[in-house]
Amino acid sequence: MKGVTSGGKVKPFHFTSLTENGGDPNHDWDSIHREWDNGKMDGFYTTNGKIAMGYYQQSDLPYCYSLFGKFALCANYFCGVLSETYPNRLVLYSGTSGANTSNNINNGTLNYPYVLDLLSAHGVTFKNYAGPPGPGPAR
Repeated sequence: MKGVTSGGKVKPFHFTSLTENGGDPNHDWDSIHREWDNGKMDGFYTTNGKIAMGYYQQSDLPYCYSLFGKFALCANYFCGVLSETYPNRLVLYSGTSGANTSNNINNGTLNYPYVLDLLSAHGVTFKNYAGPPGPGPAR
């Protein structure tokens, strides 16, 4: 879709299956900056194609929709850095991505304190509840 910038209208549409969207919209550094378009926020369709305009209804995702009134689900989430998941997690945990702009974070490059490091240093106990183990940035 790169380079498609001329007029026209694209209407939102209902995904008819959970696999129809073909995956997430792109969220690497370059794609997110094309979506952002220097603050105009008009590059989502030109970067991702029709999946940027698809949506699910409550009948498609009843369990997820049942959580809205009970839990925080990041419905109004704003990322700390226009980039991938791990740099944004670093911003959440430490206030900086440490100049990391992708999920490819090398061992030994995180040489600044996390919030959890500071809690431990001051004897404050905490727990981290998470889902199944998965990949994450190496420290």
